[in-house]
Amino acid sequence: MQRPLYNALIDAVWEHNAQAALEIFRRAIETHYANVFTIKADDGRIEWTLDLRRLSGSAAQAALVWWIQEHLQTTSLVDRPPHKMVIITGWGKVRAPWQTSYVPHKVTELLLGIDAPTIESDVVGRVQLDVAKLQQWAPHALLCAQSQSWRLRA
Repeated sequence: MQRPLYNALIDAVWEHNAQAALEIFRRAIETHYANVFTIKADDGRIEWTLDLRRLSGSAAQAALVWWIQEHLQTTSLVDRPPHKMVIITGWGKVRAPWQTSYVPHKVTELLLGIDAPTIESDVVGRVQLDVAKLQQWAPHALLCAQSQSWRLRA
């Protein structure tokens, strides 16, 4: 199955059963979403990037929840915290006309719903998280991801 088919499948399932959609995303992470999350170290500075540009809106939300569950609870947040955390949503330039969900809106909706510590970005299509607050925010984010509490605010 190709990435667009996984995107469509996650879109179809997400609103009805986010946990099942998240499991579909997890199964496809190695083969179809391998470069969604990257860690780059340059001169001792660590940058985490979550690139959601080629995902559908619901797949982007699933990727964000996956990232919270898989990477915010790791010891790397304590031992080697990032100096920068960027979420790339794009700004819709390459969105196909048939796509019904708009990634920047879906990502912003979820981030607001889980009280993410965002800071203004100078670049359109990018959201930056306040890394000074990541460690403090992580337990709340994990609880929200597990309980799907962001849905109550939408």
